Amino acid sequence: MAKRIFDALVDLFGNHPVYILLGMGALYSILELIEGRSFMKGLVSSSLYSFAKSAFFTVLFLSLIGAFAYQAIFVEIDKFKKAARALDLTYHLKDHPTADVLFCSPLLRRGERRDIVSPILSGPYKGTPVVLFNLRYGRTESAGESHSFYYRSVVAFSVQGQGVPAFSLVPAREAGALFERIPGENAVPFEEDEAFSRRYVVKGLEPDVLKRMFGPDLRRALVQSPEPWAGGTTGEHLVLFRDGKTDDRVQEDAFAAYLEDAYALFQHITKR
Repeated sequence: MAKRIFDALVDLFGNHPVYILLGMGALYSILELIEGRSFMKGLVSSSLYSFAKSAFFTVLFLSLIGAFAYQAIFVEIDKFKKAARALDLTYHLKDHPTADVLFCSPLLRRGERRDIVSPILSGPYKGTPVVLFNLRYGRTESAGESHSFYYRSVVAFSVQGQGVPAFSLVPAREAGALFERIPGENAVPFEEDEAFSRRYVVKGLEPDVLKRMFGPDLRRALVQSPEPWAGGTTGEHLVLFRDGKTDDRVQEDAFAAYLEDAYALFQHITKR
């Protein structure tokens, strides 16, 4: 019943707040115009009319809140459920043991505030266990004068038993801000690939091994990507996510393409 009411509210007012505000303004103008007409004074007392108008705008305000709540909760959950069915993955509203572990890893320890802001999808993807979720983290900018939130769509593939060395990969612009939190790692030099060196920094405990792993095909794929990637290994998982914009979340209908791009990098990294 509640869902049908919310559906009707969304259909009536639209999902964008501008439409709702315009509708409220138009209705208020109409009511004010009617109230000012002389024939209304003979039909309805001013106190009754004021009560009716107040009740109307109370209902309208609650409808506004309801429409936003529906959009933020029910619609988004439905989208993730559809994405899970399309990708043959399992849907989890919030709790998932792998996501909880990844959330606490140094690779995702960005900003002063972090949380998972989407349902979690998990299951086998082309025979490899995978977990997908959206991460939000807050970072203080401009010497503490402002606070910004960043969003990333995180993909984690299981690399258990595949002997993938520990490493971390970030866009070069982020290296100074993030790598001091991951002690003991050494930068891997790629003097022979200037384009890759300008765009990315790779660090790990085994630079020689990582230099061989980040061969020409993997470096080319990372350089040719429209948006830079970040990630690395944490425990038994390889974490990958696009890392080029403030809000780099992937819409649910684009999860298939995003997973395929991440899987292509996963294949380069695990290739022997």
